[in-house]
Amino acid sequence: MKNITSRRKKIGIVSAFLTMTLQGFEGIFVALIGLVFISSISENPSFSGATLLGKEIFGVILTFLIFGPKVYKNVLKKIKSKAGLYYFLSGSIGTTLGNALYILAVNVGGTGYGIILTGLYPIFSLLLIKFVLKKQTNKMVWVGVTISIIGSILFILLPSLISGSGVGPSQIVGMIIGGLAALFWAIEGIFISKASKLKENNFNDKEKIVARTSSSLISTLIFIMPFTYIWGNSFYYFSELLIHWESLLILIAFALNVIILRYVFNISIEYAGLHNSAVIDSNNFLITPLLSIFLAYSTQLVNPDGMPLFEPIIWWSWLLIIPIIIGTSIVLKYNDNKELEKNIENFTTN
Repeated sequence: MKNITSRRKKIGIVSAFLTMTLQGFEGIFVALIGLVFISSISENPSFSGATLLGKEIFGVILTFLIFGPKVYKNVLKKIKSKAGLYYFLSGSIGTTLGNALYILAVNVGGTGYGIILTGLYPIFSLLLIKFVLKKQTNKMVWVGVTISIIGSILFILLPSLISGSGVGPSQIVGMIIGGLAALFWAIEGIFISKASKLKENNFNDKEKIVARTSSSLISTLIFIMPFTYIWGNSFYYFSELLIHWESLLILIAFALNVIILRYVFNISIEYAGLHNSAVIDSNNFLITPLLSIFLAYSTQLVNPDGMPLFEPIIWWSWLLIIPIIIGTSIVLKYNDNKELEKNIENFTTN
């Protein structure tokens, strides 16, 4: 059992790092759509809703083409089970609202500021684990998370404050929205964690992805699109995304990235536990600025307003990764394996 647990945990931690990387790519996909549209449009909540709709529609199309209709039929049969309900809720509440807010945060606050408070994801996860799942958490885990979060905030804010450029209202709003996105991602993780621990859970990996992707599309159509209609015609923006080949290709790549992301996210929670997965994934904000720096210097892309699409980050700010690494390491060291061992028991008995 110990060897199985150790092997599963390693797979789970690698999956968590992959989740972190793929989540970071999402910010780049959102920003790249700015190549086609002016800032006043891309910052509109209706446009963010249209982007989410495009991503989820292509997500359903791609999963149908890759997995086949049989998987969708199986999901329809199983969705009424308790596990099916948890996967449906994870997609319709956690995934949909989290991703909608994330896209809006990037559009409003940029690829740096918009995602910084998504680093609060492990804090929200630990709070939900404590008060919803009624589990105790080692105090050193909280210390590690706090150090990691402080490092995350300083990574983005300190260079701007020292250079005197300051933080404008749009950046502040973007950060707040990003923090709300982290809350709903934590809720998503709770639902997936609860589903994975059910002995009667007979969903395979493909069916889990289909359940979450289809439920996310349904929620986007029923709730997100009508709500964002307040700020403009969301479906008009969606049609605009489809008629420009650049944004169409970006949406397809965005959807494929999400499918892979949801697969490794499930594995990270089931194999490494929600604690470890949340803390590692919270560092996804590093990936977007890193790619932004590369794109800023290698491509010098500008939006239709003539403004740089990606803003480089001051080189010495990368030293602030050190407390993030220390904090994450503390969590991985002091987080116990009881939750993980219980998950392994469920997998081996199913």
